[in-house]
Amino acid sequence: MANTAWIIRIYKVPGVGWRALKPVFSNTYKGKPLLTTRAIFRGAEIHTPGGHFEIEWYENGKRQRQRLGDDPAEAKKALAKQILKMQAVEAGIAVADVQPKNGKRPIKQAVEEFLAEKKRTKAKKTHQALKQVLDLFVQVVGRNYLEDVKRSDRQVANATGRTLDVQGLSRTGGRRLHLTTQSMRLFYANNSQ
Repeated sequence: MANTAWIIRIYKVPGVGWRALKPVFSNTYKGKPLLTTRAIFRGAEIHTPGGHFEIEWYENGKRQRQRLGDDPAEAKKALAKQILKMQAVEAGIAVADVQPKNGKRPIKQAVEEFLAEKKRTKAKKTHQALKQVLDLFVQVVGRNYLEDVKRSDRQVANATGRTLDVQGLSRTGGRRLHLTTQSMRLFYANNSQ
C-alpha cells in the first residue's frame, strides 16, 4: 500500500466505546465527493457528534495515525498533504519534519513560514510591513520557541513598538505588532497538526 493514506472517523459509539469508523462521503460537488461527519457502523450510516477525524497510513510497515479536528475540509487537506509527503519520500525527495523532536517550533522558522504564506496571499506592502514588525518581535521577545512566547512577552514587544512610535522611528508599530503577533498565533493554532 505504497503512497496510500485514508481518513477515518473516531467516535464513541453509545454502549460500545470508541471506534474507528469509515466516514461517509456525500454527493459530489464540482466532481469531488464531499466528506461528512457521518460514518458507517455495522453496515448502517450513523451521525457522529463529538467525534473527530484522523488520517491513517503505513510507514515502514507500521500503521501511523495523525489526529485531526472535526472539520471535514481540514481533514481532506491533511490527507492530500500526507499523500504528497509519502510520494515525495518514495521519489527520494528529502522531506523536512514539520514538528521538531521536542514538539516546539523554533520562532524564526515559524516567522518564516508565516511570512511565506502571507507573501503568497497579501499585497507587497502588507508583506513588507509584516516582515518589519516580526523582525522587531524576534529581536525583542528573547524566546527560542513559538510555544514559549507568553502574553507578557507580547506586551513587552508592544511597548517597544510604542516606544519606537514616540521616538518617530515607526508609525503605529505597537498596534501593528500586536495585531501581527495575534494573527500569527491564530495562523498556527488553525494550521497545527
